[in-house]
Amino acid sequence: MVRRRQILLATLAAGAAGTAGCVSDDPSDERNENGDDQSTGSNDADLPSDLESTADGVYRVDIGAVSDRAASIEDSMQISYDGDPEVVWVYDRILESNRSAESTPELAVDPVIDTTDDVENLFLAPIYDADAENWTIHAYADDTYYEARDTHQFWIGRFFTGPNEDQAVRGHDVAFTEHHDGVYRATLEYGETPPENGLDRSKRVMLTNREWDETALEAAESILGAAVAPTRVGPTEPDYNEADEDDPAPVVDFSFEYDPDAKTITIVHENGPAFRGDHVQVEFEAGLTEAQFSGEVTPGDRLTVAVPSADPSEYLGIAWRGPEQEHYIILDRYEIPE
Repeated sequence: MVRRRQILLATLAAGAAGTAGCVSDDPSDERNENGDDQSTGSNDADLPSDLESTADGVYRVDIGAVSDRAASIEDSMQISYDGDPEVVWVYDRILESNRSAESTPELAVDPVIDTTDDVENLFLAPIYDADAENWTIHAYADDTYYEARDTHQFWIGRFFTGPNEDQAVRGHDVAFTEHHDGVYRATLEYGETPPENGLDRSKRVMLTNREWDETALEAAESILGAAVAPTRVGPTEPDYNEADEDDPAPVVDFSFEYDPDAKTITIVHENGPAFRGDHVQVEFEAGLTEAQFSGEVTPGDRLTVAVPSADPSEYLGIAWRGPEQEHYIILDRYEIPE
């Protein structure tokens, strides 16, 4: 059976919490207490403490050097912050859903910022401040991404949920400044850690090349950027192959068939209980797919969705929303193959 991973559990009736995001000034570069350069393999005496030089013009973002929590980044672009509680964040890249593969810019969302290539390098790093007991999102970009567009905006809030004034999506202009030779940085105040078992109060941060409005995610104009959101607070997630009386979502085994020529993914309900199509939603990158499940979905039923902007490593997700759209639980995810 396919392992099901709970990404977010959102209850719209829960009270709002968290601090509304606002753009802050770019903090000054830091060095160690002796004033020594902390880079490896670099003779650059001005290298900030949050960058490591891995080659000439290539830098790795060192979030551990500036965060008050021990941090580790996995190959899956999941970052874990130790502490009480542990907080896990997950990254996505954002591409406009109707952009043809031939015209899609090459975007690298990775802690390694390469200023020597033609790829648009971008990374969002959540940084924890123990004194303030909150998070700041540090955005890093190379000059290729920075100079390719006139507009840069953070969008912060809860997407695809009912109206809630305290957690509504808001746009903030990004004040990039050159942080180091060819590397640009901007910051956004995120707010407090969501409470354990309270990810319904969490917000997602997107950095895009578009201004936010209510139709931004549905518009045909170019959307290119990255997103980050907390996906777990507290103990390691349980095994969702096992039934949980507190988990209202069905345990369903899906399979996926990707057609790279047609740019479609066929989802097959392989095993598990029937469910109502209007209780789930199929998502790709920053929005919903045009085709959605409907009626009663039983084993053997299939749904083919178009993913015209699909690139390797991007994900299609199936989320359980519930009869009243009161939940957000990922039933399964499919990664576009190489």
